[in-house]
Amino acid sequence: HFIASHKSFPAWVATQHDKINHYRSESDVVSLATYCLKGRHRSVACAEFLRHCLEATGWRTYVHHWAAEKDWKRTCKGICEDCSGKTDKVRMRDAALAQCLKLWEPPDSGWC
Repeated sequence: HFIASHKSFPAWVATQHDKINHYRSESDVVSLATYCLKGRHRSVACAEFLRHCLEATGWRTYVHHWAAEKDWKRTCKGICEDCSGKTDKVRMRDAALAQCLKLWEPPDSGWC
């Protein structure tokens, strides 16, 4: 939710959308990577924003968290209450995903 509230979030979504459409014109497979060193779930959130938007527009997606294989010392390893959807933050997460999708597909934009 905090990422979606950041003043740069709309520009980030637009940039990702444009990059993905550019690479999609060159290949049927597009690989993306997000990275964060602090263990605050930002890269996980960004991956989920992208997954949500891509799946909503008909893409098949696969998200792989590389840190899970190497060194998740600073993260919850995907099992905290926030990640597993066991807190009241689920509504905030869902609202952030909806906001991202609205930015991904603005009305009358012709974006796909």
